[in-house]
Amino acid sequence: MSAEHLTGDETLHLRNPLLPVSKLREHRDKRLTDAEKITEAQKQQARREKALALEAEIKAIHQRTNQEIEELASNLLKAERKPNSFNVEVQWKIFNLNKDLPIGERYQLKEVQDMVRKEREDRAVKGLTLPPEEEAAMWAHAQKMLDLKRSGVRPNNRSAAKDAYNVGKKVAVEMKRANQRTGIAGLLAMTRGHMQDIYAPTIYETKNARGFCQKSLGHKLEDVGGRLEAYATTGPQGHRLALDVPSMRKECVSIIAEGLQQLAGKGTSMNYNNYDTGIVAKYGIHLVGWPAHVPFTSPSNLSADHLRDLRAALLSKRCIWQVMSTDEFETHEQRLQAMRAEGQTVGVPRKTRSDKNKKRRRNVENDDENNPDVEVQASVQKKKRTSKAMAKNAPRKSGKGGKAKRAHATQLPPALHKSVEVLGDTSDDDTDE
Repeated sequence: MSAEHLTGDETLHLRNPLLPVSKLREHRDKRLTDAEKITEAQKQQARREKALALEAEIKAIHQRTNQEIEELASNLLKAERKPNSFNVEVQWKIFNLNKDLPIGERYQLKEVQDMVRKEREDRAVKGLTLPPEEEAAMWAHAQKMLDLKRSGVRPNNRSAAKDAYNVGKKVAVEMKRANQRTGIAGLLAMTRGHMQDIYAPTIYETKNARGFCQKSLGHKLEDVGGRLEAYATTGPQGHRLALDVPSMRKECVSIIAEGLQQLAGKGTSMNYNNYDTGIVAKYGIHLVGWPAHVPFTSPSNLSADHLRDLRAALLSKRCIWQVMSTDEFETHEQRLQAMRAEGQTVGVPRKTRSDKNKKRRRNVENDDENNPDVEVQASVQKKKRTSKAMAKNAPRKSGKGGKAKRAHATQLPPALHKSVEVLGDTSDDDTDE
């Protein structure tokens, strides 16, 4: 868009011309040589081959676990930066030296770093390396400590509250910086998730999001934080989040139905009675990880203990829906065919009608179908029965309207009645005429 067509509000910079502006990185127009084009084509081919290899291996795995998918992606795609060997060796040294020492007598970080540097220099002079077993244990310990640092649970409420405060502060700083750079609007609300926690509700907002809670939600910003805290600690309607049977049953049914519809399509319902034929054989998916001691039936038929175990398995992703491989699907089909060949019943058959092998009323041949009198008589009887039934079921006319009619009838003058003699004379005269 040219400068003369700008109205002044297309970008954040034009709307705020007095704010400092970061410079854009300038790229020079560089044309590739023939050799560079060949190299770039080879790189694209290599990336394409890696992508195809990744897709093939993913199809072979068929979504077994998220961990396997992550390991596969780390092998074929860009690898994450790992700790350097010096820090890993220092951490391993500290662990071995201080694990049996009391507090106050343990080695400090500076001392251990000097020890590791000296040992590495001695090994370099002598041309030695660490034993493979010790090096493998060292890297395994480093990875374990890294995972623990990233997702480990805090040991007490004080450390948990401090961690949550630091994380919220970092997110708020990045959100405000993004607001200054891009003009986005953001609202961040954090609160404790249990009654025993000590983290207070905290809300961060950008400048262009101020007043949103009051105008759109009808509550002040502080009130929204308090309501979020009440919801997280006591439940949706102020009730304590208890693992009662109805709530566990509803949660299990919801998780199973959502997973099924993600793979089989919307509108697909679970069929426990004919699971092998109605779900596995039809859609090529199966539910793996169902607890062995829990009967495979609808959650409505399970006890409280079984529901609790099934819910734990579903929430932890130990019980999930998976797409079957070609070999698994063929094995399942062969098993069903073998069962049918042996005369076994696969699944639960449909109930038979009580009038099976009997002529129903609509199929009975009428001997008098060519007799119109019979048809007319039958239709007249049907109409009589219908009119009687309608008259019987019709509501009686009573209430305000009936009383009003009777009241008006009493106010009318009496009707003129003709005697029998007058009627007889009139009829005779008419006959004579």
